[in-house]
Amino acid sequence: MVTIVLASNVLIALLCLLTAWQLLQARVMIRGIADTLLQVERDTHAILGEAPNVIIIGQVSVASLRQNLNQDKGKPSPWQRLRLTLTLLNQAQRIWQSRFRPIPIVTGQGRRTPRGR
Repeated sequence: MVTIVLASNVLIALLCLLTAWQLLQARVMIRGIADTLLQVERDTHAILGEAPNVIIIGQVSVASLRQNLNQDKGKPSPWQRLRLTLTLLNQAQRIWQSRFRPIPIVTGQGRRTPRGR
């Protein structure tokens, strides 16, 4: 009877020792994970620490660009102005050529000669 009690106590002690060893290993593993997460947090903070300022600068720039685009909405672009100018010059050339082209004059012999010759 005493042997059974002693054997069961040794068995319980060994199970408790095994459990303590596993808890110690789990604690070391959790500490390593916590250290890694803290380092990742520090690195992330170092990298993204200036991000809010950069985001604000970007938002201000976008707002300024939108405001400038809204102000220029009714104005033609430089390319549109160039195209309009070239179109007007082409029309002026056509009008000039149609108004001042030589008008044929009929002479007595049935031959046509340009006026002014």
